[in-house]
Amino acid sequence: MHIIDGIAYLTVAEAADRLWLSVGTLNNQRTERRSPMRYVKQLGRVLYPRSEVEAYARTLGRPLAPAGGAPETPNGVGV
Repeated sequence: MHIIDGIAYLTVAEAADRLWLSVGTLNNQRTERRSPMRYVKQLGRVLYPRSEVEAYARTLGRPLAPAGGAPETPNGVGV
């Protein structure tokens, strides 16, 4: 996570993990303008505001995966 001007930002990989999406899916959504999330480019990196990632997760109707990767599902099988 990066903090810029007091706002928490996630990298593409961090955002994808939190949304239960692949990095490729998130990149495709951004480049095809299918993602509702705003982003910034900082030193060549795409960063998503953490609040945007959380809001997008709610619209998808899925819980946020904890930071650091998606946990196992309740039945013990990884996602």
